[in-house]
Amino acid sequence: MQGSAIHESMNSDWLQKNWAVILFLAGLCVLAYLPAFNNGFISDDYVILGRLDSLQYDVLFLFQVPPECFRLTSYLCFGILKFFFGYHAAWYYAFNLLIHLINAILLWKLLTRVTRSSQVAFLAAAFFASIQGHQEAIMWLAAMNETLLGLCLLACLHLWDRDLYGLGALVFFVGLFSKESALVFLALLPLLAWRSKGSVRFHRGYALVLGIAAAFAFLFHRLSSSNFMISAGTYAFSFRAVPVLLLSMHRLMFPWIYLAIVLYLAQRRGWKELQSAVWGLAFAAIALLPYIFLTYRNSVTSRQEYLASMGIVWALAVLIHGLGNQQLRRAFILVFLVTNIATIWVKDRQFEQRAVPTNRLIEQLKERTPQNIAIFDFPANPWIAKIAARLAPGWRAEMIYVDPAPSDCPACPALRWDPGTSQYYEINRK
Repeated sequence: MQGSAIHESMNSDWLQKNWAVILFLAGLCVLAYLPAFNNGFISDDYVILGRLDSLQYDVLFLFQVPPECFRLTSYLCFGILKFFFGYHAAWYYAFNLLIHLINAILLWKLLTRVTRSSQVAFLAAAFFASIQGHQEAIMWLAAMNETLLGLCLLACLHLWDRDLYGLGALVFFVGLFSKESALVFLALLPLLAWRSKGSVRFHRGYALVLGIAAAFAFLFHRLSSSNFMISAGTYAFSFRAVPVLLLSMHRLMFPWIYLAIVLYLAQRRGWKELQSAVWGLAFAAIALLPYIFLTYRNSVTSRQEYLASMGIVWALAVLIHGLGNQQLRRAFILVFLVTNIATIWVKDRQFEQRAVPTNRLIEQLKERTPQNIAIFDFPANPWIAKIAARLAPGWRAEMIYVDPAPSDCPACPALRWDPGTSQYYEINRK
């Protein structure tokens, strides 16, 4: 009876505070990521836009270039956005930010049930909306697969919590074709069930997701020989993954989790909240597992921390809510929000710099009559320069020659990229 009363109270709180909380979370999301709206497309964004042409003629094209076939939902979203908004990047950023907002709302609602505390859940959602650690997933459109993966995870957990296992399995399937790291759902589902209901009861839902996972594993294995991430050694199983996991967890926890633990222990509040916070940290560690076998870094990248940050803010919210001093709690929350949002604004400069070569090229092309042109020292994949030309009226990808041989288009006007001044200068090829 007590559990039923708590559940009814939580539902009442949801109905009463629904719009106020949603508007607050929306305000945090917009405030944090507003600088990204004028960044334009960045590097791999153009690759996705270019591949949309191939998909028009061959819907299975992406299965020829794995692991892109496991990013289908990103391509679908890019295609829809391109249909309605063309090459106006601001709309793409708005869409990705909307996904992030929905994820923050779903995380709030999920943790309200899991922790049985609307205050802890609200704190976690506010932290998640504004935390800077995963900013690349929102500020780089090509990383939209991470926000879409997060949406699938949260939707699956909500359905699972309501015993809607068939629909949950369907969302799991969609998640696998948002990004293959959705396989961590298999561990996160029982973790949340254990935390929420006190035990893990195996049922037909697990059979459904395990069957889907087995079929997916078979497809992944069949395509592994043409998967460039595997053939190039970008992804490899080794003991190196252990220090990568530890360093990645440290980066996620620093400094806020450490500071919260110190403040909590300083007030001698006991071990209850510390034990509860472990659930969030376990969630974060599990969410990192698919990424710790990447070989090109010694820690997980920002965009790949998106799922894990859900666990981090869960743990942080538990610890901060457990502080006995209300003024200290409010000060911590305020400092967290201001510091993280300010950091996102500062980091936006990095994304602007990554977009500069293509944005400057588009500006140059808009000032010229469309014709064949040679581009030298373009600092990214030549394909990106060709696709970027589409954003200038009258220009086509085949008009762009990147670092051509002397015999290629010898009469073409030529531009050279100067990284020192971040400008293109016309040169004489003779």
